Amino acid sequence: MRQPSLPNELKHLAQEPFRPGVGAFVISRAGLAATLGAAALCLNGISGCFVKSNSADENEGADPNGGSAANDDGGGAGGAAATGGAGGAAATGGAGGAAATGGAGGAAATGGAGGAAPVCGNMIPEGAEQCDDANANQCDGCFDTCQTGDILVSLGSYDPTTKKLPILVHNCVNLYGFQMDLSGVNITLVSGGAAAQKGWLVGSNNTTILGFHLQLVPIPPASTGPQVLTEITIDPPVQPGATEVCLIADQSLLMSDMNGIAIATAAGACITI
Repeated sequence: MRQPSLPNELKHLAQEPFRPGVGAFVISRAGLAATLGAAALCLNGISGCFVKSNSADENEGADPNGGSAANDDGGGAGGAAATGGAGGAAATGGAGGAAATGGAGGAAATGGAGGAAPVCGNMIPEGAEQCDDANANQCDGCFDTCQTGDILVSLGSYDPTTKKLPILVHNCVNLYGFQMDLSGVNITLVSGGAAAQKGWLVGSNNTTILGFHLQLVPIPPASTGPQVLTEITIDPPVQPGATEVCLIADQSLLMSDMNGIAIATAAGACITI
């Protein structure tokens, strides 16, 4: 985790302030830096951003495509997840794909059968699963989505009448600030949820939302599990050419503690609107 020194531009009000949500507060660079410390949240060119520590590339892993035959005698290697390996040339079929157990290789130029898809909840971490403890305790470091972290952020159900989409958070620790980017949306307003109930300043641009409290009032864990952090109004529901709305699960997804330090956070699945 790197905490950069506070850059000079954060000591003055921004020339183009972040668009506020409900409450008519202007979230300036100076206000954000003063609230969350030197490790300021990234937004619209703000310098001095969080850098997550010990974060592995979520896209790393085995090639999902089956290998091809190397020669006339051997079959190709099996692919990862649910994709079967390519069939071997000559008389030997390729090995089946891996996930938990790969399928059998096909005979003479026929591709191998694909492996079974990962099953979350069988106590065996498979494929892209980060953990799998098959229990009901959501705050033991392993969520029931087979993702690790202290906070799980996900998307709720879109209401076509109000054009609102809830942002849900299952936080196992106190939350003092957040920033997240979404794809496929045009955000016109952020309002409501636990952030509004606690008097947080919440604002957005077209694809990014952030929130915090000037007096460091936290959002505590909810006894019932996931809670509505805030709601975004999206109009139109999705951007032209987009088919789904997603939380961008990279270093732009930031949940912070009272010192502005990033909390280990997992992102839920995309949704189709």
